[in-house]
Amino acid sequence: MTGLAGKIRPFAGLCKPLISSSTTLSAGAASLLAGGKGPQIITMIVGVFLLACGACGLNQYQDRGIDALMARTAGRPLPSGLIRPRDALAFSVTLLLAGSILLLSRGLAPFLLGLLAVLWYNGFYTYFKRRTAFAAIPGAVIGALPVAIGWVSAGGDILDPKMAFFCFFFFMWQVPHFWLLAAEHAGEYEKAGLPSLTCVFRQSQLSRLNFIWMSAAGVSCILMAAAGVTRNNTANLAVLGLSLWIIWSGAKPLWKRESVARGSAGFKRMNIYMVFVTILLAADRFV
Repeated sequence: MTGLAGKIRPFAGLCKPLISSSTTLSAGAASLLAGGKGPQIITMIVGVFLLACGACGLNQYQDRGIDALMARTAGRPLPSGLIRPRDALAFSVTLLLAGSILLLSRGLAPFLLGLLAVLWYNGFYTYFKRRTAFAAIPGAVIGALPVAIGWVSAGGDILDPKMAFFCFFFFMWQVPHFWLLAAEHAGEYEKAGLPSLTCVFRQSQLSRLNFIWMSAAGVSCILMAAAGVTRNNTANLAVLGLSLWIIWSGAKPLWKRESVARGSAGFKRMNIYMVFVTILLAADRFV
């Protein structure tokens, strides 16, 4: 069993399960809010998860040379030699095909949105992050697309303003989520030849910039509740409380003259914030 687990573990690491799971969580919440039923949601969730796993694996295949230059990523399956590049590529493509087929079974729109997500992440974003420190802004579209997939797979109107507010929140969340992590490992990014925000802004400027984006994510969440995405007052109050908390989290280092750009606390809080908001939205469907 130990031998089998040892062989499976590197491929699981290739999938970045935490990232793939959070992507699937947002898609599932959107499907519930759009009125999705059990079998519909399950098929879509499995499809999105497989697609996300495949995209993460393909990204690691694309970035294997860069990953080998950074201490944070040198232990990943490809740079560490646990998986051969051709095996990682075949595994990732298989997951992408399986996920795409499942999404196609839910309709053409979920399939096309899934295809767009892969092209945007593995094509556009992966290319431009090597050329500009600001690639995360257009790249944040990746955070919104799983929401759209979940929504339309449940029969929701793609032009529904509620879906637009839902997608906008995940777009706004994605930018500080990435920048806080990138700032924490700025030195490694620079050594690997990747553009870094710390080469563009001073630490004090970057702290203010991250505060603005964290606040914008909080405000976008409040707007989402105001637009009627959540249906009861308890959920609205919880969303308001969480949003004020994340805004305060971004502001606190400023008056304490600490750097929100350095340290993983802000990154972790943004992830906790997203998870709790998503769970609240999903739970609201049953209240």
